Amino acid sequence: MSEILTLGIVASGLLLMLGILKSKTVFNILFIIILCAMLLPFAASFGKGMDSWLLLVFCVIFGLLVLQGFTALIFGRRAADSAVGSLIANLLLAPLRILIGIFRALFFRRTI
Repeated sequence: MSEILTLGIVASGLLLMLGILKSKTVFNILFIIILCAMLLPFAASFGKGMDSWLLLVFCVIFGLLVLQGFTALIFGRRAADSAVGSLIANLLLAPLRILIGIFRALFFRRTI
């Protein structure tokens, strides 16, 4: 793990020296690297002691946050908010749509 952190620090410094990245971006990357290095041991022990259903909820939330981050990186913040909001709305409405389909099939059958 320390090799990855070292590689991230060296790569961000090199990109700063070459002028590819701005200093604010490099400081943000370094902040994320240092924060991950400090919090990952606590997160690992926290995940081992957690119930599996609660860990699943946290994984889904973290996955949506990562999806929003990558979408914001590619398409912009507003498009990312709209895409993740639409995905969450569809996930919440999916069980309701399934129940409506079952009730329609049971109670509104057409006879030949």
